[in-house]
Parts: sequence; C-alpha cells; structure tokens
Amino acid sequence: MAKNQMANCPVCGTEYSYGTINVCQTCGWDLTPYPEVLGGIPKSVLQKEQTKLTWAREMWVQLQLQSKIMSFEARGIVAYYDWAFRFCLFRCH
Repeated sequence: MAKNQMANCPVCGTEYSYGTINVCQTCGWDLTPYPEVLGGIPKSVLQKEQTKLTWAREMWVQLQLQSKIMSFEARGIVAYYDWAFRFCLFRCH
C-alpha cells in the first residue's frame, strides 16, 4: 500500500492515512506495517497475528456493546430520578 493512501484500522474500522501513524487513534491497535522480508513473513507469525486480530475485534465489539448498555442504563437512571423528582413535587406540595 502506498504511503498516505487511506486505509481502515483492522480492529475498529477507523479510517487513517497509511504510513502516517503507527497506532489507531480510536482503539489503540498497532498499525505499524510489516517490513518486506525476503521470502515473506513466516506462516506461523501470520497465524498468530490473525489470532490476535480476531481477539481484538471481538473485544472491540464487546466494548462497544457495553458502552451502549451503560448509556441506556444511565438514561434510565436519569429518567427515573426525573420522574421521582416530579412525583415528589406533585405529592409533597
């Protein structure tokens, strides 16, 4: 891939300019490109990296879901306290 060409983080999908940053600004994944090696990168290394990448993607999805759940729970708590406050104003006066 040519330097400054747009690419996406393999974990979270954030777009970045290839070759300009080494770490994803959204999820922290190492974006350092592999150096070109005579004969290619050993298959065992590629398999380990694929395993790490699969794990990181799964963790990213879980983190996003937890964040949404917490956001919904926070909204529910705020709505409850808003209701309780209004109820108290109505009943207490």
